[in-house]
Amino acid sequence: MNYVKLNIIITIKWIACILTLVLIVIALILWVSTSYYERTLNYLIIGAFATMILALLLMRIEMRIATPPTLRIALIGYSRTGKTVFTTVLLSTLKTTSNHTKRIKTRGKETREKLGEDYKELESGNWLQNPTPEENPFTYCVDINRPRSIYVARSLEITDYGGPIYPNPLHNHYHMSPFYSDILRSHVFLLAIDLDNVIKMWNENAFVPEIKKSLNTFLEEVFEHKKLPRNKRMGIPIAIVFLKSDLLINPNTNVEKDGRLLYGLELENEILRKFDETIRSCKNHTMHFKCFFVSSTGRVDIENANGRIEADSVTEPLKWVMDVLR
Repeated sequence: MNYVKLNIIITIKWIACILTLVLIVIALILWVSTSYYERTLNYLIIGAFATMILALLLMRIEMRIATPPTLRIALIGYSRTGKTVFTTVLLSTLKTTSNHTKRIKTRGKETREKLGEDYKELESGNWLQNPTPEENPFTYCVDINRPRSIYVARSLEITDYGGPIYPNPLHNHYHMSPFYSDILRSHVFLLAIDLDNVIKMWNENAFVPEIKKSLNTFLEEVFEHKKLPRNKRMGIPIAIVFLKSDLLINPNTNVEKDGRLLYGLELENEILRKFDETIRSCKNHTMHFKCFFVSSTGRVDIENANGRIEADSVTEPLKWVMDVLR
């Protein structure tokens, strides 16, 4: 995004808005106080109308620059985090539950076939066996039917980038990837964290700090690449998506603090505290940041679930992205 160009357009837009208001106020004062300036009054009305049209046009140009026609979303995270399951259930759910203002339609044979095959596999009671290859990330192409809006993208490209095996650092892995420049040019970043691993290694002092360090280093490279003006936060949405959140209310989840078991909301808040450094870094660098706790299938023991998908909050990250870019 060209921030210099965008700031110039925003400045001119506000000047036009202020000038419109000034002309309207002067016109009203002349109209109320005297009838001797009929021609001047007409000029003022025409001028106010012209500056208002200019402000509206600049507003449209501003939104076109700020929101590209195709919104590229990068889904980042370690291998076996659940990124592919999340994307599969997300898009399949949106296709069947979207209302008339947010119609979702998959585009392209590859996207439709992969979504259909993966969702069928999940419904049959099986996990997806093959992780996304590191050398071949998959991009899901989606069209959005929003004919009345000029504020949102017309299509989405959600790219599932195959991640490294823990404890290999995320930033090193993606930096060495041939797709690294594509990742940095993304318009939205969804950072996926596997709660299954976080809970299993709760008492291992190195695990969460290593993930935080890896995420922070990757984010710093993103912020540096965007070349923000000094003391400016970027308008690019970044979200941390904690996957497999059904574990937070699983009776078999054993997480203790100060001698008592943590469960549900208490455990969620404790996890957020563990990632507070990463959360603060994101809030300091972007105007749009949020954390989500998502369960793509509704439970971990999918083999005994008779193939029913009971997703929880799986569509919330994408709906949030579309709302903040409206």
